[in-house]
Amino acid sequence: AYGPHGRTPQAQHVVLPLQFPAPPAPDQLAWRRVEGADIEVAALPTHLLCHMDDPISIVQKYALPYASPGDIIAFGESPLALMQGRFRHPAMVKPGIIARLACLCFHPTSSLATACGMQALVDVVGAWRVASAVLLGIIGRIIRQRGVFYRVAGDQAALIDDVTGTLPPYDQFICLGPARSKETCDKVKEATGIDMAVVDVNDLTVRT
Repeated sequence: AYGPHGRTPQAQHVVLPLQFPAPPAPDQLAWRRVEGADIEVAALPTHLLCHMDDPISIVQKYALPYASPGDIIAFGESPLALMQGRFRHPAMVKPGIIARLACLCFHPTSSLATACGMQALVDVVGAWRVASAVLLGIIGRIIRQRGVFYRVAGDQAALIDDVTGTLPPYDQFICLGPARSKETCDKVKEATGIDMAVVDVNDLTVRT
């Protein structure tokens, strides 16, 4: 970039798939019955999703051949965000004073515990909103009210995945949460007739 601020280096990263695996035959798809519920689930392999993909075509290619009336497609929030190009390399994130201070309030394993991860949130929702969320979150902890920060900062605060938070090669990037999730689900339903839900599965102790 070049302007009144001087000259600053910028870089743009593009991730492209090199392999396109064929969907498995219907009789080879591994369905698993969920304990305690009258439902079955199956994981559908895809190629490496990127900004050139769109949810409708992905659902039509990889899910529709196996779907039946009443089925629900669970679409990961990170893959959807990556398809929307909502990821940034840390080298292109410039943490400000609010991000540097706010990140100190979080557990070291949190995606908001780094200056770059927090700055990514600041760039999305604004510095004043993050500062207010931190202040109110601290007050909430004092009076034993958990989750205040996330309620004030908004949905993106809980959806951001910092470096190593996603699968390679996206583990080198900060991944934001998806945008227009409901609109995307409605479009998939209109195009395919199958309901879709955007899910954030981050409990590694749960089998999916």
